Amino acid sequence: MVTVNLALPFAALSVGEAMELFQQLLNSGAAQKRQDDRPKFLGVTEFCAITGYSRSTVYNLIKENKVPFHRAAHGGRKIFFKTDEIEEWLTQNSENTVADYCREMEEKLVR
Repeated sequence: MVTVNLALPFAALSVGEAMELFQQLLNSGAAQKRQDDRPKFLGVTEFCAITGYSRSTVYNLIKENKVPFHRAAHGGRKIFFKTDEIEEWLTQNSENTVADYCREMEEKLVR
């Protein structure tokens, strides 16, 4: 276990010490805790901050039903987004890398 003097600059750590420190952080669940701290629901403002879209673009996406969104059960005007659904929506149209493309073409040639 690496013990670090808090007054010591981070750059003063050796590569091995830094790697061990990072590994300890990962094993301690710090990364998981950060993900658990994220909000379960987002408003339009938070959605805009995460995606980089303007408010008008977001409302157009909502109007065209191109983004998963929800309204309160009582029929209010407030719109909210589930964080998990937005993450899935943002990553659903991933582009193939060159390696993926080459692998697909090789598979087609083999068949």
